[in-house]
Amino acid sequence: MEMNAVSPIVSALLLVIISVVASVLIYFWVTSFQGQVTQQAGTPKALGACLKIEGLEVALRDTGGVAYKIWLKNCGSQTLHLDYVYLLDPSGNVYHSYLPGGWPLPPGHTVSLAMGSHR
Repeated sequence: MEMNAVSPIVSALLLVIISVVASVLIYFWVTSFQGQVTQQAGTPKALGACLKIEGLEVALRDTGGVAYKIWLKNCGSQTLHLDYVYLLDPSGNVYHSYLPGGWPLPPGHTVSLAMGSHR
């Protein structure tokens, strides 16, 4: 009994079609996965954390030092806890530090801090 096999041209054509379809499926899967990752982790707001400096005012300046008033706003979607607040000089050195001790700052709320520096 003689068996007929698939011709080499048809088998090569089937392999090319299967490869193209698999490549297209992998391309669409990778691009959709990449889009999801970019949307989820593209910005700090997506992570729920955002702290904005609303204002800084020199409240008092005399020979004893300088007092500042700082307004911080939680513009994210999660409660933030303020552990440390630093004022830096233009060189990046700590000019004054304030340790509020883990104050909670709910989303959308603004807090004002008074900080002073003695000379």
